[in-house]
Amino acid sequence: MDQKLATEMACGLANSNQPFLWVVRPGSVQGYEWVLSHKAVGGFWSHCGWNSTMESVSEGVPMLCQPFSVDQLMNARYLSHVWKMGIEIVVGKREIESAIRRLLVDKEGEEMRKSAMEIQENVKLAVSHGGSTQNSLYNLVEFILSL
Repeated sequence: MDQKLATEMACGLANSNQPFLWVVRPGSVQGYEWVLSHKAVGGFWSHCGWNSTMESVSEGVPMLCQPFSVDQLMNARYLSHVWKMGIEIVVGKREIESAIRRLLVDKEGEEMRKSAMEIQENVKLAVSHGGSTQNSLYNLVEFILSL
């Protein structure tokens, strides 16, 4: 992240008048997993890498999507247009401020939180005992063992 981008992000966050937690360096926060599950978290600003996306989906937290590479762009589009639990953002302090307000204050954000919670429930069912993910993995292992 260059200085211009960091400044635009900081100004957009500050101008939104919303509380935020800004983690800048990887590894600077230990035990970060609990952060997304905290009830005070209203959204997650991410590059939309697969791990970050799955962490947010698993916790039912809507996202501000700022992808930097091809796979992240696809994840951001899916989060925004299919699951309707994300907002793709263009970097500029006004756009950032607007996206934060849309996510945390406006009715659109309410709808995103609702979508995120529904998807979270589906994920929990899929990975639970007897869920589709567990069954698919079991079937794959059985198939491989039968070869």
